[in-house]
Order: sequence, then structure tokens, then C-alpha cells
Amino acid sequence: MKRPEDAPDPQRAGHESRTVPVAAVRTPPARAWRAPTATRRWLLRTSAVAAALSATGGSVAQAAAPTVASPGTVLQFAPWWGNGAPWDATAQGLSQQFVDAGFNAQHKGLYVKVVPSTEGQGGNMIAATLAGAPVVDVFSDCCLDLPVLQASGILLPLDPFLRTDNVNMALWSPARIAGLTFNGTVIGLPAYDGPEVVVYRQDLLDQFGLPYPQPTWTYTEAEKIWRQCARQLNGGWLYGGALDDMAANFDAYLRGWGASLFNTTHTQCLLNSTAAVRAGEWLFGLIKGKVVAPGRMDVPGLVNTQTVFSVCGGWDIFNMATLLGTRYKWNILPMPTWPDGFSTMVNNDFYAINRGSKHPQAAWEFLSWAMIQGQWQRFSIRTILSTPALISLWEEWEAAIRSVAPPLVNKHIGYFREAAASPRVVPQQFFLYEGAQANTLVQTGIGNIISQQMSVTEGFTQTTNQVNALETSGQQLQRAQSAAAANVSRYLTSVRPGAHTNYPAPPVAGMGVPPTDASALVVAGPGGAYTLLGDGWDVYATSNNCVFACTPMAATEGEWSCRVTAITNLTCAVAGKPALSPWLKVGIMAAGNLSDDPPYVSPHVTGANQIEWQVRAIPGTYPGGAAGLSPTVNGKPAPSLTNPLNAPGTNLLRAPVWLKIARVGPSWTPYASMDGATWTQLAPASVSEMAGCWVGIFACAHNTDFGNKGYIRAVFDHLSFRPARFVQVGHTGTPPAAGAVPKAWATMPGAV
Repeated sequence: MKRPEDAPDPQRAGHESRTVPVAAVRTPPARAWRAPTATRRWLLRTSAVAAALSATGGSVAQAAAPTVASPGTVLQFAPWWGNGAPWDATAQGLSQQFVDAGFNAQHKGLYVKVVPSTEGQGGNMIAATLAGAPVVDVFSDCCLDLPVLQASGILLPLDPFLRTDNVNMALWSPARIAGLTFNGTVIGLPAYDGPEVVVYRQDLLDQFGLPYPQPTWTYTEAEKIWRQCARQLNGGWLYGGALDDMAANFDAYLRGWGASLFNTTHTQCLLNSTAAVRAGEWLFGLIKGKVVAPGRMDVPGLVNTQTVFSVCGGWDIFNMATLLGTRYKWNILPMPTWPDGFSTMVNNDFYAINRGSKHPQAAWEFLSWAMIQGQWQRFSIRTILSTPALISLWEEWEAAIRSVAPPLVNKHIGYFREAAASPRVVPQQFFLYEGAQANTLVQTGIGNIISQQMSVTEGFTQTTNQVNALETSGQQLQRAQSAAAANVSRYLTSVRPGAHTNYPAPPVAGMGVPPTDASALVVAGPGGAYTLLGDGWDVYATSNNCVFACTPMAATEGEWSCRVTAITNLTCAVAGKPALSPWLKVGIMAAGNLSDDPPYVSPHVTGANQIEWQVRAIPGTYPGGAAGLSPTVNGKPAPSLTNPLNAPGTNLLRAPVWLKIARVGPSWTPYASMDGATWTQLAPASVSEMAGCWVGIFACAHNTDFGNKGYIRAVFDHLSFRPARFVQVGHTGTPPAAGAVPKAWATMPGAV
């Protein structure tokens, strides 16, 4: 079958090229900069060659950066790369050189230092800032983190700067600016555009004897060709299409059908609308029929011959050049036209100024140079092929891509520009108050539909009700926290109890928590033993439930340690259940306050005879960390922590285990030891948002494994601190399932 040959970005029949307007911006003369010719050529040549060689698997030696004196005022700038992407080494190697030769050379008395980004950058910025660490003045993040960032008060409003400089907001797509506006205030500038298009394998269509689709294709034509492509191939299943992550960009598909995932303020779920159900019936019918892949499958899916058509974004340009390259015959199409019109998602990363910056005007000087004048975007284009946010740079982007990435020369990259210019592009956003948890509910609902546990109508209705209830509670929580978050520089400067904790608690079915103070828990000598009787459902998720014997610490540096000597079952005896939950937790903890959802860090022993390290950086969010950790003895994991679960004997820890947390500034590091002398670092240092904190020992039975009833007994000694208060975190406790009713949660030495 004869088909048209590839040509340099032709416009296929019936698909008109739209003219993108170029907007102007007033730039004060003092801020205008153009590198000397030799310097400019060096920068562009170095970055262009680096990108071109990266696209073919090569490398480039870094040229020496121009010498720039470091003046008194220093700003920290954290760009959005640095999380392991294939372009990171090249981009980071050139970033400081570019800023030095450009901004720093022209701004005497001011020096911008480029610092590495980190995974989950926004959350880490909040944690570090609230903990009093040196502030990253200008930083970037993904718009998925906007609700948390906005609620934290860490984002400096940009409206005063935009008005003073008379910035023309038509520099960016209105959709992108709308996604960065809260309560009428702009809090960030778009980092890049990155709309989604369809990338497809022409060689597979050739193999199947199928014609190439036209750029004007509709969803019915797309479905037809996807069905023709889906088949068993080379021992695996080949999907016709893949529509990216269902939860991340589901709203774009819904809008194509005249529906939406949420209302205009992103505070209410609209997934149960008639139009949304109609879209779901079509999409999930294709997924159930194995015509369309159920999850994200972009460039790697094409390379691994798992799909013929995949949705890819502007952030995939580098992978298109390096992975698809010239090894396959492939090209690009616009998204199909849906029943209510063309619609596609755009990843709306952004740059913002930290409210805690001591030099906000200087930070704006740099942000304006980088993002409004476009200097940093030009650098990103030539270094990592990034799609621009500025409308005026799209043609420059296309020319640069064709000059530095030969594998893209004959591809229809112009469709990225056309998608970016469309008024129907949908910025990637989630719900306003509880974005991460709402996203999880949406993913769960979609999973239930795909696994055929629920119909589309049932799944969408249940998800809508759950998300709306969550958003209502999140709105109430944010209102309660707004006063504390209003002044981020003073947030958490003193230790204070939280609002959800009972200390002491009233008796429950004969179970009482006695009042305790410093004198009641003082133990003579470092070897004195403490016994905690712990119930509680978990120390994890978005809130904690445990018993906690602790003392306030104002120091921002120090070490705190203890030894866990015994963990026994007190009342967790249920027929058919193990003696102890594998996820019981006993150990040491530092918490930012005494509520049930504080920022905290904790190395602790679990019922599976292993050590776990948990870090909650932001109040009310899921903690990160690592499990399956163990101290080493003579270079090997300690044998006492590797016994089979529920081995004979009541004390699963065959030998005592020492646990320690060390704090340096905002960073916390976990350690463990078998003898209290030789310590093993369990994990890299982590940041959690605490100024002052409470340090103590805790016990949690994970008693949901036993019908929400039951207690464990945990014995500690060799504490390097003295607990001053006993706290029942999370609730008032539950009656024991069996055995005698304990008279006290915490006891003095000798009550082991």
C-alpha cells in the first residue's frame, strides 16, 4: 500500500495550521541582557551539542564557566529537573554556567546559586522552610502539589510584581495562568507547556497493512483503528492505544465529552454527571475489551511494542529522540476530536518565589529574567528539548529542535504548538483541599470499574460521594489551619499540643489513662525500664494512633536513643490470627506536635522482626520512608531481626535492639545497633517540618488485625532522655479483647 513519505512537518489535508500570536512585554532597560557574542556562542554551542549527542547516546565535555564574583546577596534557585530524568546530568552541568554567564554577570551585588532539585520538591521546600533551613528563593514544582503549597502559605503572590512591571499576561496561555491563580492571585509562572499529543508506530501499521490516520481523526475513527491494531503479538498482548494515566489527565477526556471531573473551583467532584458516565462507558468498554491499555504507557510502551498509539506529552520529547529515534518509523498526530470537541491535557509545572525569601525583590528580578524574558526557557529548549511556556517561543522551539535533535527533523512536532494554542487544553490539576487523597479515591474508583467490580455508574457515583465528603472535611481543616499558615516564617516556632489528642483520656470500660508529668516518669539511671501498653490501629497514613511517652525538645540539633528489649502479646489473642501483627510498631519518635497528624520521624521495630523508617514531612499526609531495615553485625544483617514471623516464644526480639535518631538542622537520620556502641545508619537523612518537637518512645499494636481490640506490652530501657508526658495519640483506647484490664498504660521500672 502506497503512503506519503515523511516530510519536514507537513500539514496534513484538512488540518489547518493556526497562527500563534506573539505578545510583547515591557522589560526595564536595566534588566535587559544579551551575552557578549563569544559567550553566547559558547553557551549555545555547548548546550546544543550536549543535547544532540545525548540524543545519539554520546557525551560532551563541559567547557569552563566564565568567572563570576560572588557578591553579598545570594539567592538559591532550584530548577525542576534533578529527579533522575535522562537529561539531568547534562542540564545540571550547564545550569550554573548559564546563570553565571547571563544573570549573575549583569547583576552586580547579587548572585544566584543553582541548587539540585529533589523528588517531591514542593513538600520538601515546605518542610525545610518551616524547620528554619536556608530558604530556596526561587523554585519549581508540579501543579499537582499546588493545593498543599498554597495552603502552606509558602508561595509569594506575584501580582504586585506583575503590575509594577506592567507584564502582558497574554505571554502565556490563559488556561495555564488560570491554573496558577488562587482567589484571583497569581502565585507562579508556567515552566513549560507540554501538551499531550498522540505518538504512533507507522512501521506497525505498515506491518498490519493499515493506512495512517489523518490529523482530523475523530474518536470513532480512533476506536476503529485501535481495534484493528489490538492483537496477540510475539507472545504478548499489543494494545491499539494507550491514553496515559487515567487519574492524572482523566479530566481532559471528560471535557471532550462535555463533562468535567470537578467544578471551576476544584472543590466538588462532578464525576456522576450524565456526560461523565457516557464518556466512562466508552473508555472503559475499550479497556475491558483490551483495545486500550488500562494505565500509562507512553514512549516505553511504543519502544517495547506494547502499544501502537500512545499519548505523550511535551516532557516526552527527549525520550522520543533518544528511545524512538531512528530505530523505528513513527510520527505524531493531534488528539482525536471527541463528541464535544478537541481536548487534551497539559502538564503545568511552574516557578514560584518562596514567601520566606529574605530578598523577594531580587528573587523577582531573577524570575523575570528567567521566565518573562525567556532566558531560562531558551536554555531549557536547547539543553533538554523542553517545550516552552511563552507563546512567542514556540517557533523558536521548533527551529531549535530541528537543529539539535536530528531524529525529530521529519516528525510532526508542530502539533505540540497547535495543541498548546488551543483554548480547550486542560491544565493538570487535582482537587483543592485533599488533592492526594482525592486522587487516590479516583484511582480506586477507576480500578473497581476496570476490574468489573462495579459498573461505570456505580463506580462514578461512589467516587463522587467519597471525594465530596473528603473535600468538605479538607476545607474545614484548612480553615482551622489558615491562621497558623498565614505567616510561614513563624510557623511551628514553639512546641504546642495538637487539637485531636487526649492526654489524659477519660476511662473507657475500666481502662484509664492516669495523669502523668515529669516526676511520675523519671527513672533513676540510664538503664531504668519503661513499659508501655499499646493499642492503636497504626502509625501511618494521614493520622497516627498509638501511645507516646515524650518530652519537649527545643534544640534543632542532637541525638536521642533508646533500647527496645521486649514486645509481647497482652490481649491480641484471636482464633486463627498470629500472636502479633506483622505491622505492630514499637520504637522512638520525634513529632512536631501532639496531634494525631503531625510531621514526624521514627525508626521502629515491627512485628515482622524488621526495622522501619518513617518520615511525614507535611501534616496530614502519607509518610515516606523504608522498611525491611536491619543493623549489621560483622557486615551482615543482625540475626535477631530475621527470625520467622511468630517464631516460638513471646518475645520475638531475641536480642535487644538500640534505636537512635540524629538531627542536624532540618535533617533527620535513623540509626540502629545491637550493642549500643556500633551504630548502623539505616537510611539517608530526611527532612521533616519541625522547629521544636516532642521526642519519645511509642507503641502501637496495629490492632485492626484483631478486630480493633487488643494490646501489646513494649519494654524500653537505656533512654538518653526522660519522658515528661504520656499521651494517647488519636483516640481514647478500646477495651481489651481478653485478659485482665490493665491499670495503667505506662509503668515504672520493674513492671516488665
